[in-house]
Amino acid sequence: MSQITLFDAQTSNASSNTFYKQNDDPLNIYVSGNLDGGTLTLEAKTNKGEWVGQDISGTGFHVVDSSVFTGRVTLSGATSPDVDVFVESTYVQVRGG
Repeated sequence: MSQITLFDAQTSNASSNTFYKQNDDPLNIYVSGNLDGGTLTLEAKTNKGEWVGQDISGTGFHVVDSSVFTGRVTLSGATSPDVDVFVESTYVQVRGG
């Protein structure tokens, strides 16, 4: 299993570095801390370079069944967050900014 930290004590609204999920295995997403009224969204990049997303419902452990994709998480609408997020799958790697 590969594990990537996307947010480590994130205290402002932002998008994480992108990651690349390389197979059809589930993607595990771990969210902890305080979203402080914010929304965390898992986003995937389309072939046209646009980001489309699905909100993640709060802190905890989330499992996403998906195929290969380039993704990121985005925190928005938070006042004073303090959030940690990491993803885990059989083959997942950081893509950069």
